Amino acid sequence: MGNYGYNSEDTKSINLINKSLVEVLSEVEKRPLLWLSERNIQCLDSFLTGWFIGKGNQQKESDVLKGVQKFIEAKFKQTNTSLGWCDIIVSNVDPSETLDVFFSLFHEYIESPISK
Repeated sequence: MGNYGYNSEDTKSINLINKSLVEVLSEVEKRPLLWLSERNIQCLDSFLTGWFIGKGNQQKESDVLKGVQKFIEAKFKQTNTSLGWCDIIVSNVDPSETLDVFFSLFHEYIESPISK
């Protein structure tokens, strides 16, 4: 069996466990199909759940996602809801645009004063 032109020394491993939520989402946004089984927001939600569990649910990262949750609730005027950020976007946005909308809102949140 051939090595298909690749040597193990030629490949670069990306370890997400030591990265922040912002760094992880940056990696996923650049190459979603490397990290997600499909390019959709439900896969991103599942991926992040697994990442949080693997990371040990660190408070700092959890606080960032809680801020994103509140920001998305406010953007879609759904402040009295039990829906998570993923379901809010899915229920308000065309299915083909949900992942792009999430990343756009995430960047808007990170750049806003409320994220500081």
